[in-house]
Amino acid sequence: MNASQGLPQRIDPYRLAGVNGIIEGDCAISGMHRLNDYLLDKESAENARAQVTMRFYRDNQRRVIIQGEITAQLVLQCQRCLLGLDWSVKTTLALAVVADDDGAAQVPREYDPLIVGDDGISPAALVEDELILAMPAVARCQQTDCPRAPDELAVGKPSKNLFAVLRNMEFDNDDNTT
Repeated sequence: MNASQGLPQRIDPYRLAGVNGIIEGDCAISGMHRLNDYLLDKESAENARAQVTMRFYRDNQRRVIIQGEITAQLVLQCQRCLLGLDWSVKTTLALAVVADDDGAAQVPREYDPLIVGDDGISPAALVEDELILAMPAVARCQQTDCPRAPDELAVGKPSKNLFAVLRNMEFDNDDNTT
């Protein structure tokens, strides 16, 4: 099964592994609602697409293996300057398809287990999961490229003495007690 544009809605990895199937295509980032929560804004996801290649086969132990690659260009929010940050993602897949947790415990270290039920898998959901896993815990520009952050966000600058700030503030005091 080859998908030249979009990916199929659902696939049966056991059947695809039986014929050494390959799926190639792309999918819209805008449809990945969990991933969109990590992006700078919804507009940055509108035209973004993830390119996907997945190869299905059985290894020497007769396990169903999914190997492949996912690439995408995402716009994250830099946590240093709060501006947009272009983030190139290129991640590889090495998954062993299993039916349950017991099967997952038997998967060799070179593969990540993927528990699949009777209804197969959604390639778009799998791509979304892998993109989320490939994202940095904290998105930051490289220090040389990051525009100057506001003083209160800059690292290593002395912070203002909050008590001095409070002392200099004027408060409206309605009950006129001192």
